[in-house]
Amino acid sequence: MNEFLVNFLANVLAEAMLGVAVYYAVTQPRERKSKQTNMRKALGLLMAEIEVNRERAKRYVSALGTSAVEEEVRRLFPLRFTRGAWNALRESNLLPQLNDAQLVYYLLRMNEASLVANRNLRKLQLACLGDTEADVRQLAETAKRNCEHFLSVSSRVVEILGRMALPSFEIEELEEEIDEEEHLGQDE
Repeated sequence: MNEFLVNFLANVLAEAMLGVAVYYAVTQPRERKSKQTNMRKALGLLMAEIEVNRERAKRYVSALGTSAVEEEVRRLFPLRFTRGAWNALRESNLLPQLNDAQLVYYLLRMNEASLVANRNLRKLQLACLGDTEADVRQLAETAKRNCEHFLSVSSRVVEILGRMALPSFEIEELEEEIDEEEHLGQDE
């Protein structure tokens, strides 16, 4: 009987150790936790970028709705939405790892809205500088609609991301860094 218990306990202990080893080999909990932390940080940075872009969109909508469009637009040069955090999220292959299909859908729509808005804001900027013969009023109206569309789509993204416990980044610091990068790019 004694020999039976020793063999039984040895087999149970060996299988338990094997189970623990397989668990760590297959699941790699540290790596998974690290990926989740990186995902949360990336989404937090994206959220900060969205907030910066939403503030810009509100300023653009306000400026594009005035009668002195050219003067108002010139004050806001360069006209564009930033996309650095979005590009990093996409290029680092984190986007396919998101489990929320609704979030992915609205992120893709927001990206499309920002691309279209950036293109039309650039056309407006060139028209205000006199580089093209385009109608400034018509371009301003189109750009205003694009910015309003960006605001509506990005509000859904903010709503979804707001439900997650994401790390926060100081928007003012991020905006200052973006402005410094823009000025460096213009000097070159």
